Amino acid sequence: MVSLTQWDWPEPGGHTVFDPNTGNLWYTENANNRIARFNPTTNELTEWTIPIPNSAPCRIDINLDTGMVFFTMHDVKRLGMINPDTNGFIQWFLPTNTLTGLGENRLCAMDIDQSTGEVYITNSPPNTNGQPQKILKVNTNTNQATVWSLGNGVSTFNEISVAEVGGTTVLYFTEDNTFGQCGNCITQFTPSTNEIKRWATPQPNAGRGFAEYDPNTNSVYYGQSSGNRIAKLDISSNQITQWLIPTLGSNPYWIKVDSAGTVYFSESNQNKIGRLDPNSNLITEWSLPNADSKPGVPIVDNSDDVYFTQGGGPRIGKISG
Repeated sequence: MVSLTQWDWPEPGGHTVFDPNTGNLWYTENANNRIARFNPTTNELTEWTIPIPNSAPCRIDINLDTGMVFFTMHDVKRLGMINPDTNGFIQWFLPTNTLTGLGENRLCAMDIDQSTGEVYITNSPPNTNGQPQKILKVNTNTNQATVWSLGNGVSTFNEISVAEVGGTTVLYFTEDNTFGQCGNCITQFTPSTNEIKRWATPQPNAGRGFAEYDPNTNSVYYGQSSGNRIAKLDISSNQITQWLIPTLGSNPYWIKVDSAGTVYFSESNQNKIGRLDPNSNLITEWSLPNADSKPGVPIVDNSDDVYFTQGGGPRIGKISG
């Protein structure tokens, strides 16, 4: 039987990640300029104030080997790190001078390569002013940053996810306005070779969404925020499969794949959480009890329970069973 648990949250929204080593949830408090840790077993909430005023913490991730917590600071264009054991704080000033012409030049989306500890970051669209969008790699041990120019000066992408495919680190993201290649693409970038590979989505106006690699099937699942679909790209066959979400206008931007290959997604415009079983093609939707929920990133824990922020609440929810 499926059950829903909710907790009041200090601030609406916030990007959330799960630490499988401790069972804690970590999230950003953008407006309050804080990083927070929540233990859903004990209900204990711990907050750290970022010592940089008005930094606007955006995305967050955890180095699973060291337990260090990394986050981008959207408005000051820096990468931050908190040591939860010592409460120590470190920041990296990123080479934003290499991003000249990229609108407000803010940095947000990020993901950690768990095999190396390197942090990948991209600037936030939509205004590229004719300059290719960039991806940065930060080696936090050597303090060295590497910058790649991607796209054609018009194409944009929001989120990036790091995966290891055949022993090689690759990045996946959805991209639009790649004229001459595809209107909407699922894109693979290999930093070690600088190779870019794009697959055109069947829906020309699918919209961007988060993409995640599933190593069990050698596939990439991704949301289509405008196309109202969840899609899967089979890397081996180049075949794309799509599933139409029953509720129209749901905006399935955020997705997460659990250990069994089940795909969870948020329907932020319709206050629902969805689940796709790719084997049976069954989509299940759960309506949330609060009309202002606006569910965000779905997070799957070690028991395959699903947590999600509620941007309109503010609350955090958990679906079990």
